[in-house]
Amino acid sequence: MSRRIKTVRPVRRNNRMSALRADRDLTQRQVADALGWSLSRVHIIEHDGQPPATPDERKALAALFGVPESEVFRSPDSVAVSA
Repeated sequence: MSRRIKTVRPVRRNNRMSALRADRDLTQRQVADALGWSLSRVHIIEHDGQPPATPDERKALAALFGVPESEVFRSPDSVAVSA
């Protein structure tokens, strides 16, 4: 009897982008349409945590949410440290 081994891919979800989108009652499709991107591209950015390739694209996404780029693409577990 052969057993199948299930491969689990780690999720590096960009939780901040998901939260920003939900706060504004936007679907992934609405974000894609507003930026002229494909739905799959928005999904990859949000779920794989990979930011858009160019600075202009990152700025456009941040502008859509009305926040600085650092607010969209920060690590969910990042902590501000004061000197």
